[in-house]
Amino acid sequence: MIREVDLTNATWYQGSRYSYPLRSEHTNGTLAIVDVYKRQGTEPPPHVHLREHEIFVILDGEIDLRAGADSFTAAPGGVAFLPRGIAHQFFLKQAWGHALIVAVPGGFDKYLVPFSEPCAHLDEPPLCDMPPDIPGLIARGREFGIEFVPPGMDLAAHPSKQPDGLIPFARARDEGELLNILGIPVRVKISTLESGGALSMFVTEDAPRMGPPLHVHHKEDETFYVLEGEYRVRAGDDAFTLKKGQMAFVPRGVQHCYANAGSSNGSLLVITTPGGFEEFFRDIDTLCREGTPSVDSLNAVGAKHRIDFVGPPIFT
Repeated sequence: MIREVDLTNATWYQGSRYSYPLRSEHTNGTLAIVDVYKRQGTEPPPHVHLREHEIFVILDGEIDLRAGADSFTAAPGGVAFLPRGIAHQFFLKQAWGHALIVAVPGGFDKYLVPFSEPCAHLDEPPLCDMPPDIPGLIARGREFGIEFVPPGMDLAAHPSKQPDGLIPFARARDEGELLNILGIPVRVKISTLESGGALSMFVTEDAPRMGPPLHVHHKEDETFYVLEGEYRVRAGDDAFTLKKGQMAFVPRGVQHCYANAGSSNGSLLVITTPGGFEEFFRDIDTLCREGTPSVDSLNAVGAKHRIDFVGPPIFT
């Protein structure tokens, strides 16, 4: 099913727009995606998520991030990974910023709901003349595993509660391991090793009419978000078109495929939960470097990673 920002899921909070096109109930709790159109000066205070990793996918504008002792800037096309248990904060470098916040696992998407109001429109949110409900945010934060850093405390001095030794990082648009998947460039933005197995994240660049054959994942769910272009998608018995800014969630066990339906290159953000799908991509990349892969060799790699190829691409 197509998921997108609309008036059924968009809210205003403190002069910014927080939209919830993909909630945790849509994904059986594996992840949630919040589309945030943020006003400079309304950034949250330093805080810690104890339950979920936060991933910022920058769509417009630049943000400065601090996580523990680390600092980095993320620009459009960039991705920042903030593991649970590490204190962090961010600042917009201009009047407005637009980003996806991917929370893995889901649940964070419900945190701000009592403090928000439904959007009356999707244009620039109105200014808010009411101060935030700090006691309410702190109390609800305890329910959601969110702690606020004491005022004036240096983030570098805040004790880490990251149990897996994961570290925060940011990757620019052109950074990340680049793999050749049957002629489609796929860039690894977050690997399973970097996320402690929680997710893998990729960006594809698809030429017109290019896309994978019909297939089934047996280990991971897959989420698609269109960064550029227009895609034709098959998922189970459904067929639909995804445009820029729209997304779809495909649970494991559901046969699916997609292809760029436009006349110029398209780009997809792909998230797999749990992580590990890059190992399949790496094996396909190895085959492609050795020459044109045979059907038998592709099926063998698929079987190794519990992926079944069950039909042709959309455009054959």
